[in-house]
Amino acid sequence: MNYTIEPTRLRELRTNPPNGRKLSQEDLAKLAKIAKRQIQRIEGSKGPVSVRKLTLTRLAAALKVEIETLSGEAEMPTETSRPNISSKTSVNIDSNVLLNFDLLEKTYGASFENVINIAPALFAIHAELSLRWRTKRFKKRVKDFFKMHTLMETFPELQQVIGNPSEEISEYLMGEETEEEVSIKHQDVYGDELDFYEEPYGKDYENPFAEYLRVYIEEKNLGETALLRTWGSGLPVGLSNYLPDGKTPINEVCKKTLSEIAANNPEAISALRAGATRIKSIPIELLANNKSIERGLWIANQAQASKEIKDSDNSEEI
Repeated sequence: MNYTIEPTRLRELRTNPPNGRKLSQEDLAKLAKIAKRQIQRIEGSKGPVSVRKLTLTRLAAALKVEIETLSGEAEMPTETSRPNISSKTSVNIDSNVLLNFDLLEKTYGASFENVINIAPALFAIHAELSLRWRTKRFKKRVKDFFKMHTLMETFPELQQVIGNPSEEISEYLMGEETEEEVSIKHQDVYGDELDFYEEPYGKDYENPFAEYLRVYIEEKNLGETALLRTWGSGLPVGLSNYLPDGKTPINEVCKKTLSEIAANNPEAISALRAGATRIKSIPIELLANNKSIERGLWIANQAQASKEIKDSDNSEEI
């Protein structure tokens, strides 16, 4: 047995683990019960570092891998284990969504399981916040109407410019519950009970929850942390901006991380979004900072390789 450790492998397994969470050098030292300076020495080396069997064993156990993985005698694990969601076997994960999971893990150390397990809580929080946002927006519409009404009493000529009150406001003035009020009361997050939307959003292009998320991202100045592809964002005419469920906008996360991984190579980014390859499948030797160009080309080439395999599978047998 070769009791050596590949520095790049130790660093990659610590900072981008296929199973578990990211670890600092100090965290790994505590888990493995070895000195932090020993980890610093190994990761700072340019080639394989000889270690005692006990050190190798403890590091492998802390990182949840085989000792051969650390020594370079076995392949690096490339897939994060997935939770059992067989109770809903019809669920298909879009390749872009799968990439989002990989980017969340790469950026924040949040594994697929971490995100899946916290998703219900995060959705519930934003569902309620979206209903409060819509309530506040509705009250503002009513308030704005009364302001305009006061102005029209003073300047009757404004009637021609402003026109008649909307159907929603008319219902409110007659003491009836509007569609929006009923929808909010029923916690109708996606607006399924609404027959119309305020311009410029049509029911085919946007729903209240997607609109809330887009506004939330803008108001919180989150930049490219999360992006929603909504109508008018440059999508070709006729291209659906929703995932197959018809309610969830196509979304992108951690765009900065994606650009760094793909070395700003548009073809590489497209290959990752199309699912031609996964971030975890990138050869470890290409993950170094000075290998960005080669990494981008390798990722881009996977799209062509994937296409050739597909074409081969679809070819007729002679």
